[in-house]
Amino acid sequence: MTDPRDLARRLEQTQWDTFWVPSDCTVIDRRELLMLACPSGAEYLNVVLRIDDTASLPNLLAEVARAHAGRDSRVHVAERQREHLVPALRDAGYEVTSEHHGYVRDTSLAAPKTEATCERVTDMDGLLAWERVNELAFGPGNTSTHAQREHYLAQCADPGGRVHRFLSRIDGEPAAAGGMTLFPALDLAFLWGGGSVPALRRRGAYAAVVSARAAFAAARGIRVMGTFGRVATSGPILHRKGFTRLDTMDYWTRPASKSVG
Repeated sequence: MTDPRDLARRLEQTQWDTFWVPSDCTVIDRRELLMLACPSGAEYLNVVLRIDDTASLPNLLAEVARAHAGRDSRVHVAERQREHLVPALRDAGYEVTSEHHGYVRDTSLAAPKTEATCERVTDMDGLLAWERVNELAFGPGNTSTHAQREHYLAQCADPGGRVHRFLSRIDGEPAAAGGMTLFPALDLAFLWGGGSVPALRRRGAYAAVVSARAAFAAARGIRVMGTFGRVATSGPILHRKGFTRLDTMDYWTRPASKSVG
């Protein structure tokens, strides 16, 4: 792989591509600000993905406050931005809620020896099983509507598409799940949504999902895969699986109760 600073920058840039956002989401994209705002209220759809910390931060954050009024708001903070951005976020009512490191590794990953099988999600039954695994792994989240599921399935069922989901099973039972978005221009596959059913852990189910995503990305000519791993939870797991740790990427959140309007 190349220089860690280049890899960290490319990993950060995967978050700037908004091709996936739903139609009811507003995208503000200019040099000093990349922001999503959505009436659904979901935090990941009311988020600042890029902000220029050399610009007028009070003015930019006031604009964000107006766009995210009445909703939880999130700002992604790269390590290089901490000095200037963190004090401004604190003044605006944000607190750090998730601390991550970037993690990358090459996609030439040998298939693990495991009792789990793994498949790419291509039908509604597979998508529902994928969602159930994530609910068991992470707890209840936002429930997808039928229209949202149809949208997700249209994305991941297309073998030539950019968004894919994988599901592993042990003795036929869904055991682990993970998603992946391909960024060919960055030569990088971004991993997301990886988790396993607590009762079926330590049997290779998650390793099978990592391996399947690596193989699929490699077959599409992508040489690097990466993600942001939480410092206290998924980060150590990724390290054990051979990923290289990069710079931090933290999420700062302002709850709806502190918003304007």
